[in-house]
Amino acid sequence: MLSRTSVVFLLAFIIAAFSFAQDKKDETVIAKYGNHKITVGEFEQAYSKNSMGSGDVTKDSLSSLKDFLNLYLTYKMKLADGYSKGYDKDPEVLKEVNEYSDQLANTLYKEKTIIEPNLKRLYERGKWEYRVSHIMFTPVKGKEEETLTLANAVLDSIKNGADFAEMANKYSQDKYSKDKGGDVYYITAGQLPLSLENAIYSTKEGRIYPKVVKSEFGYHIIKVTEIRERRPKIRVSHILIRPQTEEKESNKKDVEEETEKAKQTADSVYQMLKTGADFAKMAEKYSMDRGSAVKGGDIGFFARNQTVRTFDEAAFNLKKEGDISGVIQSPFGFHIIKLTGITAYPTFEEDKDQLLKVFKARQYTEVYNSVLDSLRQKYNYSGNAKIIDKITSIIDTSKGRINLAILPDSIKAQILFTADKKKYSVKDYIDLINSLPKEEAESIMKLPFRESVSRIAGEQLLQKSLPAFQKNDPSINKMLEDYKNGAIIFKLQQEKIWSKLKIDSASVYNYFNAHAKKYMWPDRVKFTELFTLKDSLILHYKKMISEGANFDTLCAKYTERKGYKERVGHWTLRDKNHNDLYQKAWSMKNNGEYSDIYKNFGGYSIVRLDQKDPAHIKTFEEAKAEVTADYQEYRMKELNEEYQKKLTQKYQPKIYMDQFEKIYKNNK
Repeated sequence: MLSRTSVVFLLAFIIAAFSFAQDKKDETVIAKYGNHKITVGEFEQAYSKNSMGSGDVTKDSLSSLKDFLNLYLTYKMKLADGYSKGYDKDPEVLKEVNEYSDQLANTLYKEKTIIEPNLKRLYERGKWEYRVSHIMFTPVKGKEEETLTLANAVLDSIKNGADFAEMANKYSQDKYSKDKGGDVYYITAGQLPLSLENAIYSTKEGRIYPKVVKSEFGYHIIKVTEIRERRPKIRVSHILIRPQTEEKESNKKDVEEETEKAKQTADSVYQMLKTGADFAKMAEKYSMDRGSAVKGGDIGFFARNQTVRTFDEAAFNLKKEGDISGVIQSPFGFHIIKLTGITAYPTFEEDKDQLLKVFKARQYTEVYNSVLDSLRQKYNYSGNAKIIDKITSIIDTSKGRINLAILPDSIKAQILFTADKKKYSVKDYIDLINSLPKEEAESIMKLPFRESVSRIAGEQLLQKSLPAFQKNDPSINKMLEDYKNGAIIFKLQQEKIWSKLKIDSASVYNYFNAHAKKYMWPDRVKFTELFTLKDSLILHYKKMISEGANFDTLCAKYTERKGYKERVGHWTLRDKNHNDLYQKAWSMKNNGEYSDIYKNFGGYSIVRLDQKDPAHIKTFEEAKAEVTADYQEYRMKELNEEYQKKLTQKYQPKIYMDQFEKIYKNNK
């Protein structure tokens, strides 16, 4: 069952479709209730946000519009009833709205100040790809300063004329790129830690970033060697010619000879292509990649870095569709590549979901921590090093994870950190942790204690920023109004319907007797099956049965259907239409009767009919769960109709249907 908060949130979401200020462009009144009215402008704004139909009043049928107007009118009467009872000032409602207010402001703050601008950054940067070289220095713990000093010295040498590639080969601790002059190939936005990405995207082609960059991997000297417009994916076809050598081949001379033969064949094919030969036919005839050869060499679309580098570079260097590469060599052999397709860069809206996944997976934590760092600096955060070290030592020497709540009161009373001139004790920290959602609290508690204290302080300072953010964003107040209306409707439902919903056994039993024909068992059957994959075996088993062998014993020993040997081949009582076997069993007449050999489900079966159970009404006990659910739904509908009648009597609603149909006369 949904929690109260979940139900209110759901109601608020639905209510958002019904809660829009009247549009002054059309003041025509189409309905009224009490002293209130509904105009065309209000109705159309509400309809545009509802989940019925298309949400477009120009496209949907007149019948759909009428249905929505009736629902909307009922909603407005309920809301008016709630306000008339003072539920908008009810302490329980206000408490719920205040709690939601903090949650909403926090969520929207992160959405609008962290997520949205960074998605746009990723989108704009993603239009380009940078070829990058780097020299990486990995610090030993405790010697970070020495490592940074060395990195700065190497950077100074490069600035003074030292060759970048030589310095990379000498100093870089990235074993994958140092022998390539530091080249890490092409990157685009969202693939690296943000500190590295920012440095790369602020560096011009052929230049070196002027400072040593720190990342989670160490210290880096960055050089941008090329900038080009990015193509998200390309489609290519290829022709592959492999040297005819075995992996076990050890004769170097033979390997070289076969490699040269393959190269000559590839060169020959390339010359034929240059003189007009059809690429697809040549691929089908010569390519040793048989999976693609039958498709004219097509290997489909792929993104950068999804193939081996030599192939990738040659493919992405092709300029336009139809261009063909020269012969290039990869670890798989010799290739000739033809560019056959280029995907266009998507719009922001098309790419938004993927950008969000990339950002949350790779950069969100770094950006969020940076926001918290700036808040800690702004509000003069200061941790109590002495008490932090003391608690850290307790945690480090404990067996397993310590429960901070059991710390002595003398420690709990100590000041743990100060922020914005406010002092927080160890107990305050524990209370703040306990107030968080379970997953978030567990995530923070997994951090080293010093980091968790810093994180909690940052979160508190973030909360301090929310009121100003909320004040400057009117959409939040609108959402809070919708949520408040949801809480009011929830309270009304609770009072008028749910609190009156009494379910007793006698009422359920009476409902069952009145509707017994709804609760029927279908025709059902149960049987035992002897199953084997081989036709020769099933013939052998049939002979054994005819000679008097015990069928259950045969099933226990020989049936091959997975999971049924343990069940001695027994299939439970189920609907005769459950599958072909059940239909076969139902077609038999007498209990204990055996079927002919029956081919099914990849093998052969002999079926024994154990029981046929023709359709009949369920007993009350058998149907009780269904009946109880149906009765509850019936009573809720009944109570809701009673409440609707009272609302109608109170507000005397009226729909000006002639006017409504005239306005939407073009809707069929």
